[in-house]
Order: sequence, then structure tokens, then C-alpha cells
Amino acid sequence: SRIFVWDQAGGDFNAFIDRVGTLLDDPHGGRVAVVGGFDIPVNELAATFPTRLAGPTDVLLTEGEIEAYAVREHDRYRPGLQAHVRGEAMGHRSPAGAGGLASTPLTPLQIHVRTGGWLRAVRILLTDPLGSRTARLAIMSSLMRWLGSRADRDMIETAAFLPEFTEETLEAFRVHPLVGLPGVALAGLQELGLVVPCTDGQWRMPTLVREILQASLTDTDPQRVRELTEAAVDATTADAGVETTVETAVRKRSWRRVTELLHDHWIDLYLKNAPALARILERLPRHVLGGLEGTGLASRLVTSTRPTGMDYRPSLTPPDYARDELAQRLRARITATPVVANRTTVTYGIADMAHCRLSGHYTEAAEAARLVREIVQVAMDSQRVRPAVAGFAELQAGITLHLADRLVEARSAYEAAYFWGERGEVDFLRADAAGKLALLSAHLGNLPQARLWLGRVDEPLASLPWGRPLLARAAVLAQVHVATADVDHERADRWLAQLPHEPDADEFWAAHACLIGYSLALQGRMAEAAQRVEEWRRHRPVGSTSPLAERLLSEVSRMAALGAGRSGPVPGWEHNPMLANLEAVRCLRDGDFHAALRALRIPERTTLRMRTVAAMIEVIARAQATPETADESVLRQLPVLYRQGGEVSDLAYFHPFGWT
Repeated sequence: SRIFVWDQAGGDFNAFIDRVGTLLDDPHGGRVAVVGGFDIPVNELAATFPTRLAGPTDVLLTEGEIEAYAVREHDRYRPGLQAHVRGEAMGHRSPAGAGGLASTPLTPLQIHVRTGGWLRAVRILLTDPLGSRTARLAIMSSLMRWLGSRADRDMIETAAFLPEFTEETLEAFRVHPLVGLPGVALAGLQELGLVVPCTDGQWRMPTLVREILQASLTDTDPQRVRELTEAAVDATTADAGVETTVETAVRKRSWRRVTELLHDHWIDLYLKNAPALARILERLPRHVLGGLEGTGLASRLVTSTRPTGMDYRPSLTPPDYARDELAQRLRARITATPVVANRTTVTYGIADMAHCRLSGHYTEAAEAARLVREIVQVAMDSQRVRPAVAGFAELQAGITLHLADRLVEARSAYEAAYFWGERGEVDFLRADAAGKLALLSAHLGNLPQARLWLGRVDEPLASLPWGRPLLARAAVLAQVHVATADVDHERADRWLAQLPHEPDADEFWAAHACLIGYSLALQGRMAEAAQRVEEWRRHRPVGSTSPLAERLLSEVSRMAALGAGRSGPVPGWEHNPMLANLEAVRCLRDGDFHAALRALRIPERTTLRMRTVAAMIEVIARAQATPETADESVLRQLPVLYRQGGEVSDLAYFHPFGWT
């Protein structure tokens, strides 16, 4: 009958109790409703007067109560509402809609999800299904006053970024390094009426309440909003698991949530189970995939993720970076001032590297890799990304730099990926990084290091639930290198048999092609090796222009040509230490010892193995020796030098001239 509003600032406590008592003393006054915030003296009231306490479950309407209220108070909407509840399609004229446009009535469930049962908002949405903005404003004033004087308001507002509420999720959110607040318990949010029970038994924050609380923080600190959004996703996936969370969002057709999760956690999904990610992508509507396309992420994920593994399809058109709009847009995101070193920026950087590689922009891709590595370092220093994200970014940077033939930088990136894989206990990263490091070591001519990394591949590889053939590819290539270096044709053939008969769409197809060429050359099939190299170049006009492919294919082609007895200088030897060694051997064959020494001066031999071969050539050239004329000192020096860093296959340089 009467409502008395408690306002602590409006009078002292005793006067308030006396006033309530005076109202109750009136025999005709009926009941008294006392309304107030969290600081209302509930215990004193209950001790003084016969009192019934009303909490959120008493005040906020349930889904059933919303339906009953609509039927009782809005009889003119009853047919449309009941039909909609039954699933029938009926039009409804919205009196508040723009120009009286037809709108479909909201079901009680839809209204409950949006309002949580706040009465004024329920009334508005029953009258105007398009009136979400008006309903939000109706809640805002009451909600802000309800929370305004609370000391823990900041903690409550941060919780608005969580999509789901369990004690475990709230705890994971509270301890996240980006949150930095004590946090609020689930019971506290329930008591405040900020989360409500849903039909599935879960606790949810009403959409309009969430928007109001998030907007309150957005107005004051947009950067804080980005951090809390990341922390909320991390906390939710830590509790439920990212795959489960995405599956739930897809099942409920919560496309905005799906988009957010894929943006933030596609790396986790891919590392854990790329085939499952592929199946999720296949279920997404076209407009959802379009929402991801601003980063180039959707098309790359769709084309590179298959239930059976990866399927890289490099561009067949000549690259033109200046006219590549997506490449320009991606680069702008990671070079903006200031660059925020977080998961979103790292995702754009990974997309930039992948797009540039597959479009043939190898130099630009290497620059993106350098930028991403800097961003990852800053992000890890400030704990803005997890080890799995950092490791995947470093792995992609390593691949990018490897294909750009910047091998020392690639090794550093791969080693960082392996480190973060161990730190985060991500077997995918450990296995892939170890295999890539073994292959890189082989490309550097460091076979002992390759053998060491090969010993670290099997254990994490055996633990993977998917993608073993994919991740084993680099390790298999390294094994072929090792067998070839040992001139063990049978073992090399066994490892090669684990790979496709011809180089396929794998990004390291040139490494595979190179080994096929070496295998043919070491079997004496020189002409066939040279012919196959030219065919591969012709069929892969863009992929063969990567610096790594260009170098590897040139080396095997020149070696085959030399072995076939072709005369004339080795093209490009002045810029490639292996080709320079081949040129020096050619000069030895022709008896031009001075030219052989000249070919040893430049370029600098960058690996121990190259220097070993060069040192053996130098001993022969300075002595102007042949196998028939070499004196004892020459014959003693050659095996000593060879044992310092040579492999058995290095003797193939000298074999055609009788030195072996």
C-alpha cells in the first residue's frame, strides 16, 4: 500500500526505524514496502517488525511469469504471443516501431534473456519488440543507482565481460593477469540480481544489464575493455574448454560469440584439433565467415584446414604486393602507432605472414615475421598472451623466415617456438618446432645438430591426437638428409617412401624436390635430376621464386650438371658458398688450379661443412695434385680435414676424379 525509500543520506537510522513504525501503527494503512540499496538496515528492520525479505528471485520475473504477465496485462497481443510461443509465424504491428513497420513478437524466453526479468524492460519489449534501446535506458538509471555507492562496483562491472558464470570461471577470471582485481563471487552477483538462472540450469547475465555495465567501463577506459574481453575468453575456455565453448555457441547459433571465439582462440582450436576446427568452419553461415574475412583469417582457415590435415594452395598468379589490398590492410594493423601487443595483434600478424607467403610476397612476409616476433616479445613481457599463442606465432615466423632463406633468424624463431611449447606443454608446438629445427639444421649443413633435434620429435609427436603425418613431414625430410649424407641409399629410399611420390602442396615442397634430385644424382642419374628440377620450376612459377626454393633447386641442378660433365662456370657461384665449392671442384677437374683457389675466396663459407669441403679443395689446388701425383702430405691432410666436419656424401664432389 505504501512504499518507503531508504536513503542513508536523508536521515539517521533511528529516525528511519521510527518512521516505519509510525506507518505500521496506522490500523488502516496496510503493508509497508521498504525499498533501498545494499546498505539498507535489513537486520534491524527484521528484528523490530514482522518482516518478509524480498530478494532478486522475488522481484525479477521468470520466463513463466513474463508469459503470464503478457497474457494478463496485454490481452490484445495474446494471440500473437501464444502463436509465437507455439512456433507459428505471425506478424505484429509495433506501435513504437519506426513508421509502424511490422515486427515479430518476442517470446518470453527471448525477453528473459535480454532483460533478466526487470519489470519496466519487460513491459517495453512486450509492447515493442524493437525497443531494446528504450528497455536498456529504463534499466540503466535504476541499475546505476543500485550499484552507485558500492565499493566493489569496479569488480562487478568487470564481471560483465564474462559470457558464462560458474565459480570456476569467476576464479579463473579473477586470477588472470589482465584483470588485477579481487573479483566477485557468484553468490554476490546472484544476490544483486545481476545474473539469473536460465532454462538450461546455467547462470547468465541479462543482455541489457551486460551492455550497460560494459558501456560504463568503455566510456572511461577502452583499452581496459579490450584486456577484460581477452581475460574473459581465457577464463571461459579454461573452465569449459575452447572446443566445447565454440560448439555450444554454434549449436545456439550465437554467431557473434562464435566470431569472437574464433578470433581469440582459433590458435588453441587449431593446435588441439584442426579437423574439429574444419568441421566447425563448414557449419558456419556465409555471413559469419564474411565477418572473419577482414583479417583474411576465414579464407586461410577454410583452405588450409581439412579433417585430414592441411592443404596449402599457393598463388599461381605473379605477386604484386603494392596492389594486394588485404596484404596492405593486414600490415597496417601490426604497424599502427601505437601497436597494442596483445592476442588480436598477434593474430593479424600471423594472418599477414600466411597471406604474404601464399601470395608469393616472400620478402614482405619476412618483414612481417620480424614485426610479429617483436610484438610477441612485448606481449609475453606484459603477460598479454599465453605460451601457446606465443609459440604458434614464433613457429609461423620461423616458417616464414625459413622460406625466405634467412636461416639464422628462422632458427631463433623455431627455438622460441619450442621453448614456449615446453612452457605451455603444447605437444604440437614441440613436435613441429623440433622437426623444423632438424630440417633447418640440415639446410645449414649441420647434420649433428639435425640428428639431435630428430631425437626430440618422436615423444611429443606420439602424444598428438591429430596431424602426425603433417607434423612429421619436416622430420622425415631431415631424416632423408641424414641418410643421404651417410650415402645410405636404402635408408634414404625408406624415408622418401613415407612422402608423396612427387612434391605436393606443402610449403616445404622445394625441400622435398631437392632431396629427390640429390637422391637421383647420388645414384648417377644426373640428367634425370636436372630435368626434374626444371619441370618443378615450370609447374610452380610462384612457389619456386621463394629464396629457399631458388637456392635449393639451383644447388641440386648445378650439382647434377657438374656430375654429368658439363663444362663452363657454375652460374651464380659468386653469391652462393655451395655453388662456389662446386665451381672450385669443376676447376680441379679441368686442371685449372688457380681458378679453383679464386673460387674459394668468395663468398664466405657460412657453415663448418662448407668450410671443410673448401679446405680439402684448397689442399689439392695448392699442391696442384691429382690422385696419381699427390704426395704423402696431401694424402695425410685430406682425411684429417674431412673428419673435422665432413659427411660421407661430401666425398661425392671428389669421386668422379678418383680421389675417393
